[in-house]
Amino acid sequence: MSGIVEPTTGDYRAYLDYLESKERLRPYSQERQAATFCSWDLAEYQKVFAAFVISTGLQISDDEATTSDKGKPLEALGCYLLERSGFAVGPVAELKVRNKFQVDGHGSLNSGATHLVFGEDQNKYFPDFYFEAKNHNTPMNSQQFGHHCDRMSRAKVRCGVCLSAAGYSIGNGQGYNADLYLDWVRGTVHLLLNIEELQAIADDEYPPLVAFKKAYERVKTRQYETQQVWKRFCSTHNLELLKAIRAQD
Repeated sequence: MSGIVEPTTGDYRAYLDYLESKERLRPYSQERQAATFCSWDLAEYQKVFAAFVISTGLQISDDEATTSDKGKPLEALGCYLLERSGFAVGPVAELKVRNKFQVDGHGSLNSGATHLVFGEDQNKYFPDFYFEAKNHNTPMNSQQFGHHCDRMSRAKVRCGVCLSAAGYSIGNGQGYNADLYLDWVRGTVHLLLNIEELQAIADDEYPPLVAFKKAYERVKTRQYETQQVWKRFCSTHNLELLKAIRAQD
C-alpha cells in the first residue's frame, strides 16, 4: 500500500467552503465578486492600460485629425472599466451626430452593483450615464467640463464619468471644484478618475468599483476643494506619473 489517502467528497466540499470563506475575508470582496461576475480579467485590463500609457507619449496636437487615434486607447480603457467592473450593464457605446453632438460613451447603470458605489443614493442617478475621455497633454478645463455638463443636462443624464490623462483644472481658484459639489447637491454626480487610480487597479491594489466609490466620496464630502486632493488631480502630477510609468516599460 502506498499510504496515500484519497480525499472524500466531504473533503472537497470542506476545501471549497474554505476557499469561499477566504475570498469573503479579502478586502473589497463584494466589489471583487461584482467584477468577476462581469468577466473582469486583470491581465486583459493591464494590456489595455499599457496601450493607453504608450499612447500618452505620442506627440500629437489637439487640433489634428489624428487626435482620435490618440484618444481611442483611453476610451477603450474607460469602456473596459465601466463594462467589466459591474458599474455598467451591457455595452458602453459612443453617441455621435456629425458636427453637432458627440459623447465618448453612454451606458446603463448596473442596479445589482452600483449600490457599492453610491450606497443609499443609488436611485438618484438611474438609469444611465455619460462617459468622457480626454487623452490630451493639457488638463480637462472648465470649458470642456462645461460642454460635458451641458450634454448631460440636455439628455437629463444624472451621472457622468470622466477620465483625463493630464488631470483636471479643479483647483487654485480657477477650476470647477465648487461646481462638482453644487451639481451633487442638485442631484447630478460627476465621477473623476486620475492616473493614480488607474494604476492602482492595474496593480490589483483594489477592484475597479472601489475607484468609482472613492470618486463619489470625494464629491460628496467636498474633497476637491482641498489643496491636498486637487494637487493629485492637476496636470503636473498626472503627467509626471505617466512619464514614470512609461519609463518603467
